[in-house]
Amino acid sequence: MAQITGSISEAPDSLAARAGYDVDLYSLARVGQSEESGLGSICVMFATKNWARKKKLSITKLVTTARMKDNDGNYVVAPGDGLYGSQKHRYCATDHDPTDNMLNNAKNVISGTISDPTNGATHWDNPTLQDKRHEIDPDSNPSSEEIASRREASGMHMVIVEGVSNTRFWV
Repeated sequence: MAQITGSISEAPDSLAARAGYDVDLYSLARVGQSEESGLGSICVMFATKNWARKKKLSITKLVTTARMKDNDGNYVVAPGDGLYGSQKHRYCATDHDPTDNMLNNAKNVISGTISDPTNGATHWDNPTLQDKRHEIDPDSNPSSEEIASRREASGMHMVIVEGVSNTRFWV
């Protein structure tokens, strides 16, 4: 199933329970493990937490919702909705099982034990990776410059976190 839909077939609450963690904490740790490393993983977890709060969604609902546009340009439920998986049709990737360290970091992000190094970011991107994807399939993948232009036009501004070299954040 993961190869076809980009999804993990076992339900998030089942995976979290088997690991012995609250589902939102477990979901946030999967984001950190799947999207970045080191300080960058803490930053993407804060951005996820911030966006979930702003959208009034649970972290798990935010990161497992899969939507795509139909032929008329309307958003519809995509394969893998409600499951962890690759970023395909989702806010972010959650396809990697979290380490104990990442679970501990997620706990600290949720509890507020550590401060938000992104100053409230809700989104992020990796310009190098985005430009590589754009080169391969420009119709499905905007360039990093296009992403920046769209976000700036919507009123967001870029935040660079010292010590995180591959990822830029957006508030």
